[in-house]
Amino acid sequence: MPEVQQIEQVLIPCVKTSRGMFPTERLVTVQDRSGELLPMFAGCCALVERNKRQYIRATRMSIDEEAGFSVCLLPVMVTETPTMTRWVRVPNSEIMVYDSE
Repeated sequence: MPEVQQIEQVLIPCVKTSRGMFPTERLVTVQDRSGELLPMFAGCCALVERNKRQYIRATRMSIDEEAGFSVCLLPVMVTETPTMTRWVRVPNSEIMVYDSE
């Protein structure tokens, strides 16, 4: 089955988070399905903690169950990569649907 449009808020796990240049900013790194690490600066409001782990909120735009990944739109631009994109493909097994607990 090809990709199906499925727009919803999701959480993508952060591989690493550290302080940004400003008090309300964090340097966040996520990993895409190919294993590439994608660093970005994000406001603290884009981060969520669940089970002692940090996640960044994103919008899932489509899901490919057969290939096992989702196409997500990040809240900020990925830095230090040639593409400088907000789009990322993430394994479905890594994504959690966002509930605003």
